[in-house]
Amino acid sequence: MTIKRDYTGPSADDRVLRINLGVVRYGTNDKTQGAAVIFALLIFGVICLLFVLSLFIAEGSRVDSVMAWLSNAFLFVLGIATGNSNSSNRG
Repeated sequence: MTIKRDYTGPSADDRVLRINLGVVRYGTNDKTQGAAVIFALLIFGVICLLFVLSLFIAEGSRVDSVMAWLSNAFLFVLGIATGNSNSSNRG
C-alpha cells in the first residue's frame, strides 16, 4: 500500500509549489507541473485583463485574434498541468 504524501500542509520535504488561498490549497513536488500551473495562472490573468480592456477598445482592433491565441495557449498549458498530475498519480 502506497502512502500518499500531503504537499498542501505547512511543511513538506521536496515540495516545489504551494498555493494556499484559504479554501483552495494546492501543492506539488513536480517542477514541470508546478511551472505549468503558474504559467496557466499567468495566462488566465492576461486573458481576464484583456477581456476587461476589450470593453474600452474600438471594434476594429486585433483583440479577437489575440484572445484566440491566448485561449489556445491556456488550454494547452492547462492540459500539460493536468496530464502531469494524472501520470504522477498512477505511480
